Amino acid sequence: MNNPSEKMILIVDDDDFLVTWMTVAMQEEGYRILTENSPQNALALAAGDEPDLIISDIMMKPFDGFTFKRNYEENYPFRQTPFLFVSGKTEPEDIIEGLSQGAVDYLTKPLHKGIFLAKVKNILKQYERFSFVQYQGSFVEGQDIAKVIEFFQEKGVTGILILQSDGVSKSFELLEGRPANPETAMQLATAQGRMSSGRFWLVIDRAAQARDEDLVFDLDSAAVDDAQLASRGLLSFVRAGNKVVELQTEFLQQPTPRCLTSVFFKGRLLYKKETDLPPNVTSDIVSQEAEKLHKEVEAEIRQRLTEMQTKSAEEALEPKSDSEPEPPTVLLVAEKPLDLDLLMEKLQRAGCDVKAARTPENSIAQLRENNCKLILCDCSARWGTAFCEYIRTSQFHALPFVALFPNPTEAERDLAKQADANACWSKNLGSEEFASRIDDLLAQHQAAS
Repeated sequence: MNNPSEKMILIVDDDDFLVTWMTVAMQEEGYRILTENSPQNALALAAGDEPDLIISDIMMKPFDGFTFKRNYEENYPFRQTPFLFVSGKTEPEDIIEGLSQGAVDYLTKPLHKGIFLAKVKNILKQYERFSFVQYQGSFVEGQDIAKVIEFFQEKGVTGILILQSDGVSKSFELLEGRPANPETAMQLATAQGRMSSGRFWLVIDRAAQARDEDLVFDLDSAAVDDAQLASRGLLSFVRAGNKVVELQTEFLQQPTPRCLTSVFFKGRLLYKKETDLPPNVTSDIVSQEAEKLHKEVEAEIRQRLTEMQTKSAEEALEPKSDSEPEPPTVLLVAEKPLDLDLLMEKLQRAGCDVKAARTPENSIAQLRENNCKLILCDCSARWGTAFCEYIRTSQFHALPFVALFPNPTEAERDLAKQADANACWSKNLGSEEFASRIDDLLAQHQAAS
C-alpha cells in the first residue's frame, strides 16, 4: 500500500467528540483528514479534493447518511469512493440497511480503536488494488448489460465490472471479458433481470496490469503517456422502441492525438465523429473532450432515432396484407461456438427463427428483446441446468425449456427433471426430428395454458 499520507479521508458527522477522536486516531497513522459536520457542505467540499474514503454518520441534518451517499454518487458519477458508515443505530436491520445502500462496511458506536483502524486500512488497500477506470458508461435497461459484456469480451479486458442502479452497486470479476466463474455468470444474469437504467465502470487490477505491461497507471499526474490514455473509454446505449444503438468513445494517439466516437447498430458501424487534441494532452483534457464528444454524438443519435420512430409509427398505421404464419422464435443457448453453429443450422432448417446466446446474461437480453416461444439449452455447459433453475424463478418462468445433451443418460435426464426442464433431448437429433418435437412441445404448452 502507498504511503498513508497520500490518502485523504473525509469524515462527515455532527458528533464533534467522535470526529475529533477519529481524526486523531487516523492522523497518528499518517492519513490526511478533512471533516465536515453537514452532509450538504461535504458535497461541496468533495468537489475540490476527491476523498480516498468517506466515513459518514447516518442520523444527520438536513439529510441522512444514506441520502448523502446517493447525492455524492449522483454529483460525482465517475468516482468509486468507498463509504464506511459509523452509527449509533445498532439493530441488525439497521446494519443490513446500511450495507444494502452500497457501503463497504458498517461500524456501530462506540468504536474500538484497533478495529476501526484495521477496517480503514483494509478498505483503502482493497480499493487501491482496483483503482484505474478503463471504461465507463451508462445502460438504459437491464438488457443493455449483456451488450456491455459482449463489448468487454471483444476487447478481452480483465478487471472488476461495477454496476450501479437505483443507488445500489454490485461488482463482478471478469477474466478476458467473461465472468470469472459460473457463479459470477449467474449473478450477472440476475442483475440483468432486476436492474433498470444506471451506470457501469470497468476497473483494472493495478498489480496485474503492472505485471503484464510493466506499467503502473497514474491518472493524477500532469501528463500521461500513450498507453495510459489509449486505455480510457466511454460506452453507452441509445434506445428508441426496439432499436438499440451503441456508442463507443476512445482516445487514439496515432497518427495524431484525438478522441473518436463510433456508432454501431446490430454490430455494424454506422457513423464516426472525432475531435483533435493537442500533442501534450493531459488526462483531464482527455476526459473532458471525450465526454463532450460522446454527449454530442449521443444527442444527434437520439434525435435521429426519434425521427425514425415517428416514421415507423406512421407506417404501422397503414393496412397490411395477409401473410404466412411466422416461424416459432426459439432461444438457443450453447457455450461452445461450434455447438452453437451446428445447432443453429439444424433449427433453421427445422423452420425456426433462432436467437442465439453463449452466456446466461446474453440469454436474458435475447429473451427481453424477442418474443421467444421456447428455450433450448446445451446443458453440458457448466451452468446449463443452473440456468434452467434460474429461468424458473424469473419473469420467463412460463417458457418451455428443453435441456440438450450429446446423448442423454438417465442421470442427465434426472438432472434436467430436477431443474424443472420440460424435456431432455439429444443435441444430435436431425432437423426433421427437431421440427417434429418442437411442434409437439409448443402445441402441448399452448393446450396446457
